[in-house]
Amino acid sequence: EADREKAVLLFDECDALVHARGTARESEAARSADRMVNLLLQHMELFNGLILFTSNHAEGLDPAIDRRLALKLEFPMPGEDERRLLWEKHMPAKLPLAEDMDLGLLAARYALSGGLIKNAVAEAVRSLAATCLRNSDIPE
Repeated sequence: EADREKAVLLFDECDALVHARGTARESEAARSADRMVNLLLQHMELFNGLILFTSNHAEGLDPAIDRRLALKLEFPMPGEDERRLLWEKHMPAKLPLAEDMDLGLLAARYALSGGLIKNAVAEAVRSLAATCLRNSDIPE
């Protein structure tokens, strides 16, 4: 169906699916997982469209995947300047920052990925909303 629809297939966090085979043969579940990897690799050979794999753990992928990939891109951890931009990007525009909030200092002090920065901002906003809710007369 993906061929017929000219679909782009995306396997996010593909290391969960295309793990290195033969690393744990002691259980039926491990042998079954290896068979699934075999099947996926075979179907990759037959698919005429674009397949994208993402992973934070490329070292755990089956080596047979390498010869089926036309291109591999690595996105390194952001540097300090990129982290500052990420902090700025993820801050809600209408949310005033405390006077002592220094996004440059956060970027310099904490070598976080873009995803972790996004999660930190989201958690701070959730915490602020919960505090505001607790301190108001609005019933939960």
